[in-house]
Amino acid sequence: ISAQDTRAGEPCTNGRSCLYSMQEFEPWPFQKLDLQRKPGPKGSAVLLTTGAMNPLHQGHIVMLHQACDRLEADGIAVLGAFLSPSHDNYILQKTKRARTLALSATFRLHVAQQAVRGDPLVSVGAWEAQQRGGWPDFPEVVRKRGHLKALLCGNPNL
Repeated sequence: ISAQDTRAGEPCTNGRSCLYSMQEFEPWPFQKLDLQRKPGPKGSAVLLTTGAMNPLHQGHIVMLHQACDRLEADGIAVLGAFLSPSHDNYILQKTKRARTLALSATFRLHVAQQAVRGDPLVSVGAWEAQQRGGWPDFPEVVRKRGHLKALLCGNPNL
């Protein structure tokens, strides 16, 4: 794989052409967020999970739905949820130690988008995978989700 998969058709480090372009993925797509929803008795939340997702499986998506159900039952209105596949540099180190296959970020993002295509709750955030250089850990992803934070802070229903 290549941590520099920038344009579809460009050679990846394995000598093959990359199938997907990193630019085709939105850092934080807002289309599925229910920003008109009033807060629950205990407030509102947007769910986020990061991880290798190498490969993504239904358990990742089910986990977000179960978290949503639990929070809703406790009086917290869930406005939406994000899967955030990790950066290629993280995957390369993890799979090298485990001696397993590393799927590129662009491929993992594409698979994730296909998996949640008809899901009304879950979107795929590409911000983490799109960062240049090293990979951001979960706390940094949460802190630096600037576009999402700016949108949500301007919402009077939160």
